[in-house]
Formats: sequence, structure tokens, C-alpha cells
Amino acid sequence: MTSTEYLKLVYESEEKANMLLKEISQIQHDLLALNAIDYEKPRVSGGNGRNAMEDRIIGFLDKRDKMLREYLQTVNRPWEFKKLVECMDDERMQAIMKRHYLWHETWEKACEGICSVSWLRRKGNGLRTQALEEFDKIFKKNKISSC
Repeated sequence: MTSTEYLKLVYESEEKANMLLKEISQIQHDLLALNAIDYEKPRVSGGNGRNAMEDRIIGFLDKRDKMLREYLQTVNRPWEFKKLVECMDDERMQAIMKRHYLWHETWEKACEGICSVSWLRRKGNGLRTQALEEFDKIFKKNKISSC
């Protein structure tokens, strides 16, 4: 995974976490809605000892567990990102990276009080370009558990 792909995941992590919570909640609801035993149907002996209801429950639990793991990974990603950003030497770069990727501010809004918009957007050596390049170097040096 490249640093650009990682930054996109960080930017979208809040929205993805909310979506996963809704899906997990729906699975929990579906599990509670299942009837454990259907006494209306005739009992059949033999077979593998499992029935369709057990298979549905196992399917729901497996799906829920997978989504819970993905949710935990998603909510931890911003914390990983903050640790990486704090490795940057320039505090101005740290601030604009956090404000843009964690607080979802535009680059222009993120640089308010830190630098001028022209300095932020300057081709080749603007603060945004420098911050992204430095983050890329730090990202490559560190092993990220969610990648």
C-alpha cells in the first residue's frame, strides 16, 4: 500500500466506521430475530446434526466477527496516522496534515494561521507538497499494522 492510498483510508475512516457500525447493528438485529427452534416443523433424525437455522446463525456470527475486526482496524487507523504525523519535524506540517485528514478541513482552511494559501499551493516546494513528501518517507520507514 502506498502512502497516498493510506491517506485516503485515513480520510474516509470515520464514514466507513459509521457504515460498519450500522451493518453490525443490523446483523445483531437479524440474530435476535431468529427463532432458535421451530417447533412447527417435524423433527428429522440423522444427518450431520446441524440444521438450516444453525447454519444461518453461524453465517451471521461469522459475518459479524469479520465486520468487528474491520471496524476495529478502521477506528484505529486515525491513531496510527497521528503517531506517524507526530514523527514529522515541522509542526506546521503536522498541523495541516491533521486538520485535513482527521478534521476534513480543506487544504486552504487547514493552513489558516499557519501559512498563506499561495505558500501552501506553491508548485514543487509548497507546504502541502513538502508535508506529503515527508509523510511518504515516514510511511515507508514504518510498518503499519493495518496495511
